[in-house]
Amino acid sequence: MDILIDVGAYESLIGIVDEDNYRFRERSVFSDSNNPITKRFVSSNLAEINLERFYGNAAMRFKNVLNIQYFMKEKDYISYAKLIGKKLQELPIKLEETGLILVVSNHYSINEKKKLQNAFFEVLNIPRIAFLLHNASILTELGLNTGVIVDIGFYSTRIESIYKGFPNTDSQLIFPVGGYHITQQLLNKIFSRIEYKSDLPLLWEIERIKKDALFVVEDPELHSDQIHKGFKNFDYTLELPDGKKIIINRERFESTEIFFNPLLVHIRSENLVEMIERSIRTWERDQIRDLCSKIIIVGNGGNITGLNQKIENLLKKKFAETVDIKILPISDQKELFWKGASKFIKNKKQLNWISNNLERK
Repeated sequence: MDILIDVGAYESLIGIVDEDNYRFRERSVFSDSNNPITKRFVSSNLAEINLERFYGNAAMRFKNVLNIQYFMKEKDYISYAKLIGKKLQELPIKLEETGLILVVSNHYSINEKKKLQNAFFEVLNIPRIAFLLHNASILTELGLNTGVIVDIGFYSTRIESIYKGFPNTDSQLIFPVGGYHITQQLLNKIFSRIEYKSDLPLLWEIERIKKDALFVVEDPELHSDQIHKGFKNFDYTLELPDGKKIIINRERFESTEIFFNPLLVHIRSENLVEMIERSIRTWERDQIRDLCSKIIIVGNGGNITGLNQKIENLLKKKFAETVDIKILPISDQKELFWKGASKFIKNKKQLNWISNNLERK
């Protein structure tokens, strides 16, 4: 019995290969009980959990007390393997007979994959590991062999064009803006208006409302001017952790503009639309038409209202009028990876297994 894991910088999905749905959805985080947010913080509860490490969703119980760290940002693959090990203990499997299939981004380097696999071999002592790329999973789930995949990750956005099953290394680009930057931009705009000694409680509130409250507009200056004139149709009441309520409006669309103007967060880069265009233009002229009609936007922030429409409209200005620009609608951005990978495996596609050559314990 093998295990399928969608390895995400924000959260990971874990399940048994032969099953239609994943078993666990875990945040890709950890926290240490000796690393409180405020070093002067004294708590009998912290004393009781002396020097204990919390993994995944369990760590989020202490998010307003302990510093939360992300496995992938810290490159702490050993701790990530321990999180997975804790969840696998809840499944009816024997680790010594279990293979792990890790679904990762195309932009994982050989060195990063090596470190990840060695961490699992060392911590779990499993016999084998295989890697499956996000892009193969997405195209399998959608029944396609051609497409431009824009994966909005937590810390960056990965772009790649695939034509009739063949990748193109020149089309693989990284836009250095992701869901994390949207959260921080919104946090900065709201935090400047309130008297909080710490922005941390507000951070988690923003993470909660980000999917519901944010949207993208074609002309942010026009909408800002309407708000200045007293228009109320963009108002959204945000309840703060202390029970107070504030109204946000322009913050809801100004925060998402970083996709189209990364200088707003002091990042020097082409914008997202320009990078998508560059990825597509790495192909031959007769292949561009097919790619333009199959643009797939997934990941952290991929469901923001209006984002796909604005990207589509701006891309139309960069190609001939006879070229059909189309972004395919995706219902569940995150589950797409796991379900696509599961279908890929069920279709008996070949996996390149890596055997555990470390000393067996």
